[in-house]
Amino acid sequence: MKLLPNLLITSLLTFLSFETGAQQATTPASANSTQATAAPATQPPQRDAQGISLLAQAYALMGGTQKSRISDAEIQGTLSKPEAPNQSAGTFVAKTRGFDLSLETAVDNNTTSYKVFRSIGTSVINGVKRPLPWHATAGLTLDLIPILARWTEFVDAKDSVRYLGQNEINGRVCHLIEVESPSDSDNRKRNELGKADVFIDQASGLIYAIRYKSSPFQLSSLQTIIETRYSDYQNVEGVVVPMTVEKLSDGQPVRIMRVSSVKFNNGLGDIEFKN
Repeated sequence: MKLLPNLLITSLLTFLSFETGAQQATTPASANSTQATAAPATQPPQRDAQGISLLAQAYALMGGTQKSRISDAEIQGTLSKPEAPNQSAGTFVAKTRGFDLSLETAVDNNTTSYKVFRSIGTSVINGVKRPLPWHATAGLTLDLIPILARWTEFVDAKDSVRYLGQNEINGRVCHLIEVESPSDSDNRKRNELGKADVFIDQASGLIYAIRYKSSPFQLSSLQTIIETRYSDYQNVEGVVVPMTVEKLSDGQPVRIMRVSSVKFNNGLGDIEFKN
């Protein structure tokens, strides 16, 4: 599969489908702009006891007790194509600090940099800088390390948790649980990044995959299913980290990321998340 550099990087950031629209979108509105009217009140969230219990067990197994001490993380590694999984096609450096994130890659003589700081994102592809729309970056997290992804918000009583039964994915029997966080009150930032299907491997109790949807335009019916699969877990400073991460779009493999280095608490400043 041959991908354009911009499509590749957005797939790694897990909002692959919006890139074409992002290049045509207007610059994100200023933080001082008047915000849209908040959405009407919703019904109390559904919180299935079985789903919460399974998520809590996975969270504990993966080092969730260490999360509060992690201020930031830096992940480095190589990228491979699905048709040549054992051959390196490039490198990546990812950084995350809460909802701030950065992903820089070098693939096939193309360099890219995607950064999000306080919901405002920019891309630099081969030296060309473009803004990214708020609805594509608000609430986005770098999900290369599962306990830093948004599914962990299940502990919040405002989040919905629905146990959807057992589901087989890539030959593994998993518990399927839907976690949904409340929508942003600012309509400009509304998206589905806070709603995820979490697949917990029944055998190991660890997160095997996270799946959610992304749209190229806000309120668009055109959606892409983004999936991240995790394997080859290792313990890094008490956190169970996947050393192999596979990205899929609408069920089709996009890239394989092999992690070579993970460092926590690097003292990353704001400049790290601004292009």
